[in-house]
Amino acid sequence: MASRTITKTRYVSRPRSRSAHHKKEITIPLSIAIGLLPTVGRGMDLYKQYGFGGLKFLTQAFIPIDMYTRKFYTGDLVYGLWPVMGGAAIHMIANKMGINRALKNAGIPLIRI
Repeated sequence: MASRTITKTRYVSRPRSRSAHHKKEITIPLSIAIGLLPTVGRGMDLYKQYGFGGLKFLTQAFIPIDMYTRKFYTGDLVYGLWPVMGGAAIHMIANKMGINRALKNAGIPLIRI
């Protein structure tokens, strides 16, 4: 009686994408970090004037409601929210144009737009 050999079906391995081999690294988006500079400057000025009480005024740089009058006020957003949102928009545009990928491929560490 002849023995029958059992064959196993081998699956063709698919090539892995680049993301599977991607080394995790920390990058700093400069456009967003530069957008925080007006907030830091405003925070230092408020700390010199009011101490830690100046933090109440600093929150108005990101929240458009005045805490004392409970009214909608967008004047202080120039020091916080608008520069950060502008930096985020620049970062998204740079990603879509491929500038950040070009910086990565050029071997520039840590910095992205």
